[in-house]
Amino acid sequence: MELPQPSKIIYLCGPELDGYRQAYLGKEIASGGEARVYKIDTTPSNDLKQPLLAKMYLGKPREDLDEFIQAVHDTGLGNIRPLLKQEPREVRKRKMYQTVAAPLYLIKFRENGETVGVAVRELDTRRFNAIEKFYGNKIVDNLHTSTLAAIRLVRLVSAIHQRGFVVGDFSASNVLIDLEGHIAFIDCDSFILAGNHLGSQDGKTTANWRAPECKETKQFTFVSDTFALGLHISKLLFSGIGPFDAPDPKNPNSTPQDNIDANRSWLWDDDIDAPFMVARSHGLKDLPPHLRVNLEATLSHHATQRPTDYTELLNALNETLLGVAQGPCGHYRMYGQHCRYCGPSTDSAPTTNGTSSAAPLPSRTRSVPSHRADPPVTAIKPDPPKLQPENHTPFTLTNEASGEYKYGCIDYFIMSFVIILTILFLAKNC
Repeated sequence: MELPQPSKIIYLCGPELDGYRQAYLGKEIASGGEARVYKIDTTPSNDLKQPLLAKMYLGKPREDLDEFIQAVHDTGLGNIRPLLKQEPREVRKRKMYQTVAAPLYLIKFRENGETVGVAVRELDTRRFNAIEKFYGNKIVDNLHTSTLAAIRLVRLVSAIHQRGFVVGDFSASNVLIDLEGHIAFIDCDSFILAGNHLGSQDGKTTANWRAPECKETKQFTFVSDTFALGLHISKLLFSGIGPFDAPDPKNPNSTPQDNIDANRSWLWDDDIDAPFMVARSHGLKDLPPHLRVNLEATLSHHATQRPTDYTELLNALNETLLGVAQGPCGHYRMYGQHCRYCGPSTDSAPTTNGTSSAAPLPSRTRSVPSHRADPPVTAIKPDPPKLQPENHTPFTLTNEASGEYKYGCIDYFIMSFVIILTILFLAKNC
């Protein structure tokens, strides 16, 4: 097989194109064990308007790739619209984005040659980051943003399923998120056509994200997606901590995937301590009853008990978003008088659109219950979240605050005034 290299001529073909379109491989921007990703440089004469990336396979492509690309075209997989807030039209237009980096065309090195890759939509990497980074950042503690992100994720997965696709490898590296909780998918050429036993139906997925039944069946389905969806929702609602992330005292060396297969979770097993970051959490009892029942169903160990219609789950998440409240400790909770960071408390102050009706109260110092183990050295986030709302530091590594003082108009006015006085003084005395 020919190796891809920058400036190499490639030919794109697909359902939307009449024949072939010539383009060039641009700069390599990513690589992995199965493929390399390049920019695509198009010629002025062709009609490929949208920014595209070339995903060039290092091995043999999936057997049903032609059928897959046709299904993407027929179902409009790449045209799923995002869920945006009700804001002025110009604002919504500016925030509009592609939710699915769908593969649109086949790539060949010569006309009528063998397929060597796919051309996919390019998403805005300056705006989006992998959701796994979001889970490790304190912004995940903002329950308004995280709950809204969960709603958007459920709606997007539902739209993908309605078009006949299974996500399959539903890991945190294949889901993108921005600072406002907008969601997108990448690596969509690994999606599976429902009922198709060809292509990528080999049961391989990222460790700690596999539904328990896939260990034996080696097949991805809508209900295996539901399980992974439940993992993501849990992480969004519980400070980036997954339901199977806590060590199992019956198997101290277990991984999250081991805990998934054994159905052992700190959310519902009383003998498993809550992770340090949410050491005061009561697990599923922190959630409103409607959401508690629905989340528990998505995480069911038995595939037949998981929903594939997410209407009730969406209703429960929307109710939860409206009910997010600030407690006297200053932290936000979804239900009841118990804070996952501080423990039991009394009253809570309702909020509107993420803002408190009163000034934030000072945070109490949290002590870890005596029966819990000392916090691990590599805790995800060593401190409880600061009082919300606040201006969170963006979780992208390229947007860190520099700490430099920024001069305003009044500063420049004062400096100009001093300079003028100095000039007049020197002119008078020289």
